[in-house]
Amino acid sequence: MSGTPTAGILAVAAYVPRYRLPRELIAREWGGTPGPGERAVANHDEDSLSMAVNAALALPAAAGRPDAVFLATTSAPYTEKQGAATLAAVLGLPATARTLDIGSTLRAGT
Repeated sequence: MSGTPTAGILAVAAYVPRYRLPRELIAREWGGTPGPGERAVANHDEDSLSMAVNAALALPAAAGRPDAVFLATTSAPYTEKQGAATLAAVLGLPATARTLDIGSTLRAGT
């Protein structure tokens, strides 16, 4: 159907911090047997909002502009400021875009 609005997830992008921590070092400090490989770790100035911005900027332009932004995180960088609204502003979305922060729980991602 042409001209019909589409609902749902139309595109996905991700951001993974570039710094790595070897699992051997983690096991040495915490005790136990090291797993294979390494862990990605955020830089001192990276938080959940800045990583969300990097991921959102990597979205393909062909997906179009979203009309809503939901930011789910277990560790929001601000207590009172809405991260989703900041993300919408960075993306240049209109003031009519819906924004929602989901947080303060380990279940934020679900």
